[in-house]
Amino acid sequence: MKRKLFDIAIAAVSMCVMVACGSKDASKDKASDKDKAATEQVTEGAVEDEQAVDPAEAEQAITDLVNAVYDDINDLTFGPVLNDEETPEVDFIAKYCSKDFRKLVAKICEIDRGLDSGGGFGYGDDWGAEMWSYYAPPFSVDNIEVDVDGNEGTVSYDFSSNGEEVEMVFRVVREDGEWRFSDCLRQGPDDGSWVERMKEYIEEHQ
Repeated sequence: MKRKLFDIAIAAVSMCVMVACGSKDASKDKASDKDKAATEQVTEGAVEDEQAVDPAEAEQAITDLVNAVYDDINDLTFGPVLNDEETPEVDFIAKYCSKDFRKLVAKICEIDRGLDSGGGFGYGDDWGAEMWSYYAPPFSVDNIEVDVDGNEGTVSYDFSSNGEEVEMVFRVVREDGEWRFSDCLRQGPDDGSWVERMKEYIEEHQ
């Protein structure tokens, strides 16, 4: 609200300046027009920012994001087999993760290229859905809790598989109008930022 009142005040001052300077030469009139346009653009941007971080919409979008990941994981595991040698595939990192997270994964894949799964940082060339997995599927998700601050936030939930239940916590970020995972902070009993681990690994192998 304070930001909107401030922007309105700026707009009012700009209009007063334009009226007072009406008798100035044409070049100054053009400058005033540019100031007015800039002020209107700032005001419009402020409204768009408020709409972009609507808490209820963000909470629903992030909840849908979590459910979409596990729908894909369960479908891959128990969905239809296309033929004897081919099964559906999903690039989970590209589909669900932030741009910065994808860049870190790409660097690690380059360092670990050719290693078996489980070698190097931990996944070799195959990241798959490991970030969201803990036990063998099928998985179920309950008690999703979302905390949003602007275009960033965290999401936690209870993750169940075969009678076992663990807590999962992720950072999320809004990019290009869509929410994406930007870091894994907790995977079951394992605490610690994946982003920090990845950065440290990259620095050690450069």
